Amino acid sequence: MKPTKLSQALRQHADMVEDGETAELVRVLARIVEGRSIDQAFGAPGDWGYHQPIGAGVFDLLKTLRVRPEAVEWHYLPELPNDAIEVLVAIDNPESDQVIVSRHENGAWFFPSIAAAFSPFKVYAWAYLPTKPGTPNPEPSTGGQQAAGGAA
Repeated sequence: MKPTKLSQALRQHADMVEDGETAELVRVLARIVEGRSIDQAFGAPGDWGYHQPIGAGVFDLLKTLRVRPEAVEWHYLPELPNDAIEVLVAIDNPESDQVIVSRHENGAWFFPSIAAAFSPFKVYAWAYLPTKPGTPNPEPSTGGQQAAGGAA
């Protein structure tokens, strides 16, 4: 984010304000002017105190902004994947919004978990399968404690 004349003026004003919380609110405004979103500009709720009005408000805002991130890039028909590559597919099904693993071969969609092949017109979008995540860091040492049932 690039500082602007206005954001620089706001920061200078904040440096002159004696009340710490008011000064920080002016800095928040400067960050918004620079293009940060409201949740980015305010920072973490704990910075304000979770049980204080601003901290509680920031926490509530973050809860409402929490959405499931889009993990895949969807491709819409008539674009098709290469044959025999497993992909996620979206099927026009009013009873479910779930996606299914499938592969496209010789003009038809095949589903490993379902015996029948579906007609191509029912599939309206597909996406490459995501790669698996990295393995988590190992748990820190327990300081010499033995597992249950082990010798002490």
